[in-house]
Amino acid sequence: MLLALALMFVGLCHGSTWSTPSEVLAAIVGRGEETFVIMQWRLPRVAAALVFGRGAGTGRRGAPGPDPQPRSAART
Repeated sequence: MLLALALMFVGLCHGSTWSTPSEVLAAIVGRGEETFVIMQWRLPRVAAALVFGRGAGTGRRGAPGPDPQPRSAART
């Protein structure tokens, strides 16, 4: 969880121009010159990456599949 938050913060800093961590923090609280770019362009991109990455990581591993032998056939 902590790693995901750190990577999100780095993702907010990364763009066509690098924003410093202090600029990102200022934008998050609503101050600074980079507020529009960080909150409107970078934050949705980083949030989508987190959601889709989390979804890809929770595949159907170990999910129960169909029974190899139906219960009615097992009794006979």
